[in-house]
Amino acid sequence: MNAPSSALSPSLQKALVQAFDHLKAGDAKRAGSLLKKVLRSAPEHADALHGLGLAEKAAGRMERAAGFLERARTQAPGNAAIAANLGNLYREAGRIADAIACYRSVVEAAPRLAAAHKNLGALLHEAGETAAARESLERALALDPNDPDIHNNLGAAVRETEGIPAAVAHFDRALALAPGHADALFNRANALHEAGDRDAAIAGYERTVAIEPGAADAWFNLHALRFDAADPSAAVDALERAVAARPGYAMARAYLAMMLEAGGHAAEARPQRDWIAAKAPDHLHLIESWDYAKMHLGDGVRLFADTYDTLRHAVSAAPSKGMMLEFGVHRGNSIRFIAGLTERTVHGFDSFEGLPEGWKDLPAGSYTTEGTLPEVPDNVALHVGWFDDTLPAFAAANEGGVAFMNVDCDLYNSTVSIFEALGDRIVAGTVIAFDEYVCNPTWRDDEYLAFREFVAARGLTYRYLAFSPFSKQAVVRIG
Repeated sequence: MNAPSSALSPSLQKALVQAFDHLKAGDAKRAGSLLKKVLRSAPEHADALHGLGLAEKAAGRMERAAGFLERARTQAPGNAAIAANLGNLYREAGRIADAIACYRSVVEAAPRLAAAHKNLGALLHEAGETAAARESLERALALDPNDPDIHNNLGAAVRETEGIPAAVAHFDRALALAPGHADALFNRANALHEAGDRDAAIAGYERTVAIEPGAADAWFNLHALRFDAADPSAAVDALERAVAARPGYAMARAYLAMMLEAGGHAAEARPQRDWIAAKAPDHLHLIESWDYAKMHLGDGVRLFADTYDTLRHAVSAAPSKGMMLEFGVHRGNSIRFIAGLTERTVHGFDSFEGLPEGWKDLPAGSYTTEGTLPEVPDNVALHVGWFDDTLPAFAAANEGGVAFMNVDCDLYNSTVSIFEALGDRIVAGTVIAFDEYVCNPTWRDDEYLAFREFVAARGLTYRYLAFSPFSKQAVVRIG
């Protein structure tokens, strides 16, 4: 915060200084009393409004805090400290666009302040503006190359634009600077989990919760790697710890209900179901997805909690002859894994320009690699372009049926394009793994709907082979 200043009587100036001293000492009540005294005589004094906003925030009165900080910013629009504190409050309230606007003004007022660029970068990344986030974070790093938080945030940003190795390098640098940096450990584990390095991911999550036992997200992600369909108790334990750390963690409660029921403990799951229905109805799609999957479990239908376990099972169930395809390659993690399970050529289709239309809260263009193709093994052939442009020529040039396809394009329209182009090649025995089949708010309108319409129109039969609610996958075999 800025030092208090300007245009007050000596007694009020003294009261203002004392108020800020109380704020620094954590005594918001005494600070508030003094600041209100100042404002009775100078109702629009920027520093007094600023201080009272901080005092109200410390007391948990966020709406009042925002009101005072907004008035302070109106009086002193170039004050970086006021803008930063207002931006922090907006961020806590989920008003990310407003927070970004505040931090842009902080950067303008204090362009050499590394923390301003760092916080703006983190906000831009949270808003999905990855390229802008990376630019801000690189500016922050140039100003303060030894800040572990900057390396951690930059790792999260470059993970989406440059891939996992580049991200891990930044997380490693953050950990070299601060070995107990829980966020960097967690983000590093997430990256390794995405890359399929199961053991390293488990070690990372476990180290995170050892340092920060209340790291609810780490406990949540750990449950998927500890899951065993024969005995889900280890997954249940991790989820119970996530809920204990964050009682309002609706997603963890939903998956806890799933894991309890998977282990045969329906009565113990009931309070979690009831909590979701009463307190977090926007998460009912998770319970509805699980109920759908649960109807089909048994009789050889497997339950998984990991992307790569599900893909391994799907590929093993596919015919030994026929085409191997993936739709939605992105950074190539899954296609590299699939290619390692077969000697056949695996054909990957992607525009590498991101989503062609908005999906959920993601705008068109999300998941872009900006045209950069991933490194892939020799038995992978990449077909670059929109499905409508690449699939007709591919189908004309390649004979035979599809043995296996991994559908990771998320969108209904994109999935429809696949089935329209390859409908005749999807035959008895074809195995299809869907990457976004369940557990999204719009799951019944996305890949699930496109597939159900396809089999109905063709008169095809199918059976489920697997579900993985955590990774949102389902696997089917035609015929």
